[in-house]
Parts: sequence; C-alpha cells; structure tokens
Amino acid sequence: MHRTDIWSGAALCLFGLLCITYLIPAYTESSEDFTLQPSLYPSFAAWVITLMGGLLFVSRLLKGKRGADASAGFALKNLWHLVAVVAVLAAAVYAFERAGFVLTGIVLVLILMLYVGERRPLRLIATSVGAPLFIYGVFNLILEMPLP
Repeated sequence: MHRTDIWSGAALCLFGLLCITYLIPAYTESSEDFTLQPSLYPSFAAWVITLMGGLLFVSRLLKGKRGADASAGFALKNLWHLVAVVAVLAAAVYAFERAGFVLTGIVLVLILMLYVGERRPLRLIATSVGAPLFIYGVFNLILEMPLP
C-alpha cells in the first residue's frame, strides 16, 4: 500500500494541477449572467484534489516503510473494478447531454450504490433520488447556475 499511496497521491496532485491550469480555463466560459463565475466550483474542487493528493504523497514519503505492508500491491481484481466504474462514469457523461442532470444523476447514484453492495431499498431510493435533486436545487436555486 505504501508505494500505491505515493503513486496515487502524485497522480491526484498532477490531475488537480492539470485541471487548474488547462481543463477548467479551457472548458468553462466566463459569464456576466451569474453572480458566481461558472469556474468557481470546479476550481475549488480541483484545488482540494490537488492539496489532498499532495498531502497523501508527502505523508507517505515522510512515513517511510514503517507500518506499511511492503508486500501489498495492486491486484488485478482492483483493475477490473476501476474499469467498471470508469465505464459507468463514461456512460453517465454521455447520458448527461441527452437525459439531463437529474435523471442521469439518479441512475448513476443508483448503479454505483448497487455496485458497492447497498441493497436496502429505502436507502437506495432516498439517496439516488435525494442527492441529485439536492444538487440540482443548490445549483439552480441558490447559485443560479443551471445544470443540463
């Protein structure tokens, strides 16, 4: 896990920096219609990812191998989980443009909850419907930034 944490921290840090320096400026437009700039939330999230990745990287470097399981590695089973989740997220990105945020968000949260093992119907329905509706409400009503 020690080496995996170092690589994960470095990758998260680099991804956050890529978002801050290129992706967010290139793919968000400045607008006078909103009280907040559309790039504010993505920039904030990218900074948090960068800082957390940096903290993970530095903390594992400073910790050394003390308390770390040097034999722990990346299992092939984990790679298949990663591929499955990336495929679901890619399908969601495709669906956002066609079905809108709320419907896609409900289906996405439901699929991911089922994938991680949640089977209680009340929690599945409450979370998969409640979270996208809450996010939609915050962005549309409070921040006045419409979602698709």
